[in-house]
Amino acid sequence: MKFSNFEVTDAIVTDIFVLIHAEVDIEKGFFFFKKKERIKVYKDLFFWRYADNGRYTPYTIVEGLYSAWKASRNLPSEYDVVNYMKEKKKEQMP
Repeated sequence: MKFSNFEVTDAIVTDIFVLIHAEVDIEKGFFFFKKKERIKVYKDLFFWRYADNGRYTPYTIVEGLYSAWKASRNLPSEYDVVNYMKEKKKEQMP
């Protein structure tokens, strides 16, 4: 299983923590039977989970993709991600 193309879709602030929703590409299978699909994941308090079934993702892989995504946009903290997503939504509105 290979993870790639991580993109945060939403970031929500609650009373206790920041809930982050994202999409990631997963490549499954062997040789000629490889299949690539886009899935949704989210980060609750500490761990990344699949949005469709709630199971844990391979933590270090998805967390590494998230850290690289934050570093490429110069966002050091979770709250900077929230502000970035708010600005992005404002830009999309007509």
